[in-house]
Amino acid sequence: MKSTCDSFLTLSDPAVATAEISSSLFSQKIVHLTQAEHIELKWQGNYWKSQHAQLKKQNENLQQEIEWAQAKIRDLNRDCMVSRVKKARQSKTF
Repeated sequence: MKSTCDSFLTLSDPAVATAEISSSLFSQKIVHLTQAEHIELKWQGNYWKSQHAQLKKQNENLQQEIEWAQAKIRDLNRDCMVSRVKKARQSKTF
């Protein structure tokens, strides 16, 4: 008698395991979709692709804003430190 665990794939070689999974599970199954379902799935795919592209662009813009703000903070801190040093030097000379 064969154990139920024998039917599971071992993960010793992931490439072989992946190939066996895709060929055994999905290639033998036939799925019937109506044209409306097909169009809906394609629309959803395109919608989420466009959402991803928009959010990716927004993320890039926000990253640039963060870099700009950090540079501005560095400049202001440097200016503040320079003015403190100048004041300290002036107070020592008098």
